[in-house]
Amino acid sequence: MFPAYRVQDRKTEKALRLGGWSYLWAGLFGVFYLLLKGGVNKLLPGALVTLICFGAVIGFPFFTARYVPGSLHIVALVLVIPAIFIVQSFRTSALIRDSFKQRGWRVRRED
Repeated sequence: MFPAYRVQDRKTEKALRLGGWSYLWAGLFGVFYLLLKGGVNKLLPGALVTLICFGAVIGFPFFTARYVPGSLHIVALVLVIPAIFIVQSFRTSALIRDSFKQRGWRVRRED
């Protein structure tokens, strides 16, 4: 479900692996992890993704309290909140890979 990638600098041959832990940190910390790994190249789109996901995490409980029946309220929260973090994880990881590509690094998916 979470594919691993190897990024390698073409000049120095330095290599990094972006795998399972990278997805976890990207999902939890969003734009801050993007800054740490990918630099400032993709800061604006990363901040936008993080803000949208943060707003969804904050706003969804209010939405469910108003529009979802009480017995399904906790079920909706348990399913949707992790899904929001997964979306943030995939989008942030893609931005990190794009940032490496822009800097001339080779990005390939591991088998």
